[in-house]
Amino acid sequence: MKGKYLFLILYMSIGLVPYFGAADKVVPQVLYLNLVNFSAIIYVAFILKKNIFKELAESLKNIGLVFYFLFFIWSSITLINSINLAESLATLGEIFSLLVSFVFLIYFISKISNIKRVFFYIIMSLLTIEVVSVIAPYLYEIINIGSPNQRGQIYRGYTGNINILAYILLIKLPFLVYFQITKQGNYRINFFLISLIVFIISAIFATRSAIISLFIISILMTLFVIYIRNKEKKSTLKSSFRILLKALIIPLFLGLIINNLESKIFDTISFQTRLSSLNDIAQDNSLAQRLRYYAHALESFKEKPIVGKGIGSWEYESVKYEKHEMQNYVVPYHAHNDFLELLAETGILGFVLYFGIIFFICYNLLKKILDKESGYESKLFSAFLIISFIVYLIDSTFNFPFDRTIQQIHLIFLLAISINFLNLKKINFPYTNV
Repeated sequence: MKGKYLFLILYMSIGLVPYFGAADKVVPQVLYLNLVNFSAIIYVAFILKKNIFKELAESLKNIGLVFYFLFFIWSSITLINSINLAESLATLGEIFSLLVSFVFLIYFISKISNIKRVFFYIIMSLLTIEVVSVIAPYLYEIINIGSPNQRGQIYRGYTGNINILAYILLIKLPFLVYFQITKQGNYRINFFLISLIVFIISAIFATRSAIISLFIISILMTLFVIYIRNKEKKSTLKSSFRILLKALIIPLFLGLIINNLESKIFDTISFQTRLSSLNDIAQDNSLAQRLRYYAHALESFKEKPIVGKGIGSWEYESVKYEKHEMQNYVVPYHAHNDFLELLAETGILGFVLYFGIIFFICYNLLKKILDKESGYESKLFSAFLIISFIVYLIDSTFNFPFDRTIQQIHLIFLLAISINFLNLKKINFPYTNV
C-alpha cells in the first residue's frame, strides 16, 4: 500500500500549488484539496477495492475528528444568521474539504508503521523548500541590486504571504530541535536550517508577532527539555544545558547575530528595533487598528453569543463597525484574531468545538509527558507537538490562519499525527460498525 505515502505527500504539498491567475491562493488550494480528496476516495474504493465506509470507520471514531465534524455541523446551523449566504456557503465548503482531508490523513497515517520516520522526511523536505524559497531571492537581490528589500513580497515563497510563511516555518521549528536532541538526520544540516529560520524570521520577514513567538517557544523548549530529562533522571541541569546549547541556543544566537550584522551592512531594521516599536502602542497604527478590530468582534459576539453572525460573514459584518474608520474603501477582511472572529461568526459553541480539538489533544499530550510509564523520546515528542500547537494558537491571536488553507492543512496534519501517536480511546457509533 505505497499509496499511503503518496497521499501524505500530496496533502502536505498543497503550498506548491500555483496561483493559476487567481487573486487569492486559497482558491486554487481548495480546488487542489478537493481533487486530492476525490483521488483518495477512488484509490481506497476502486484500486484497493475496499468498502470505503468500513475502511474509514476507525478514523471516524476519533474524538478529535468528532469535534471537527460537530464544528462543521454547527457552522452549517449558523447560516441562519448570515448576512451573505454565498460567502458563508463558500467558507462552509472549505471546512467540508478540510474535514474530508482530516479523515483521510488519520486513515493513511494509521496505516504507516514507521510514521516518525515518514514525519521526519516530510518536515525536512518542506523546510528545505521553504528556506530555499526565501534565501534564493534574498541572495539574488543582494547580488543584482546591492541590498535586500526587507519584508518584500518576493520572499513569500510558495505561501503567498511572508506572515504565513513565518508561522509555517515556526510551526516546524520545534521538530528540528527535536531531531537534533534525538540525533535524527544530519546534525550540520539541522543546525544550518535552525540558524537560517531564525535569521529569516528576525531579519528578512521582521514580523513582530513571529519574533515574539520565536522567543516564547525557545523558552518553552528549554523548560520542557530540562523538565523531561530531570524526571527521566537522564542528566543533571548542566548536561541538559549542554544538549540545549548544541540543539537550540547556539543556532538561535547565531541567527540573531547574523541579523545584527546584516542590519549594519545594509542599513535594515534589526529585530531589537522592530520589537522596540511595541513600546509606544498609541503611536503604532497597526496595533491600534487591531485593538479596534478586537473590540468590534467582541461587540458582534455580544449581539448573538449562541449562534453567532454566520460562518464566513465577518468581512461583511465588520463594515458596520469600521465604516467610520475605513480609508479608500478598504474593508477589514478579518478581525486579525481567530478566537474573536470565530466567536463572532459561530458563537460560543463553534468556538469551543474548533479550538476544543487543539486543547483536548494538548491536554492528552501533557498527560503523556507526566505519565511515568511513557518513555523519554515519547515525552519529548509530546512536548514538541504541544509547542507546535502553541505556535498555531499564537498565530490565531494575531492573524487569521483559519482562513488560510495551507495553515489548516498543517494543523490537521499535526492533529492526525497526535491522534495516531496518542492512540486515544475511540467513540463507538453504531453507523461506524457497518
